[in-house]
Amino acid sequence: MRGALCGALFFFAGCNCYVPVIEGIDAGTDGGAAGGSAGGMAGGIAGGLAGGTAGGSAGGMSGGAAGGTAGGTAGGTAGGGTLPDAGITRAIEIVSATYGQNCGVMTSNDTRIVTRCTGQATCEYRVDIGFLGDPAPGCMKNYVVTYRCEPGGELRTATQPQEATGKLVFLECESPPGGIRTEGATYGVGCAMAVFGNAWWSVAGACNGRLTCAYGVDLMVLGDPAFACAKGFSVSWSCSDDGGVRVLSIPPEAHGQTASLACP
Repeated sequence: MRGALCGALFFFAGCNCYVPVIEGIDAGTDGGAAGGSAGGMAGGIAGGLAGGTAGGSAGGMSGGAAGGTAGGTAGGTAGGGTLPDAGITRAIEIVSATYGQNCGVMTSNDTRIVTRCTGQATCEYRVDIGFLGDPAPGCMKNYVVTYRCEPGGELRTATQPQEATGKLVFLECESPPGGIRTEGATYGVGCAMAVFGNAWWSVAGACNGRLTCAYGVDLMVLGDPAFACAKGFSVSWSCSDDGGVRVLSIPPEAHGQTASLACP
């Protein structure tokens, strides 16, 4: 920057050139370069120069330094960086997961879900006795997983009743704490071709975090999981106040019917 100014002055004045050091511009350049290292050099330098120049003009040399730092941060963000105070990212943290809790087995006997779901915003996890082993032979086993979405946050629970093997549990951290928590939803109950849990994404998006929800079962939204078969609908959900699981079923044909979910 100083070299360019010096060259221009020398060309017009034909004399030795002295260019004063303007700390706002220098700090802006340095701040921009630092921000650009994290999120793109070009964005950082541009943001740093702009912030430093504005800060220097408004508040003098010290103001320029502060403006340069702010400009560099903004430039880095524009180039792809992340502001440190942008907020806590909500992501799944598994607290415990037990296959066969109703059979009196040792708790937290499933660690596989930790590697599959930790750090995700949403996660579909299939309970599989082939991977988990049989902790209680002869006993029909449920599955219970407890997780949180931020450090020290409320505990959430996802469950499947016995026999749980082969079924999906759904974990999510996109909805706010409290209210309805969709555990599972299936369109096509009674049809062999329908996949369990195929409507969870739709019900969760419409109802999670609310105290009441009137969900309309719509073939155009959910698709047809079993052509030429009259399809029922089933949804299960929990409420943060008690952790119990509520279940609502609509007999075939469920398309066009309304499922009313509520958390008192």
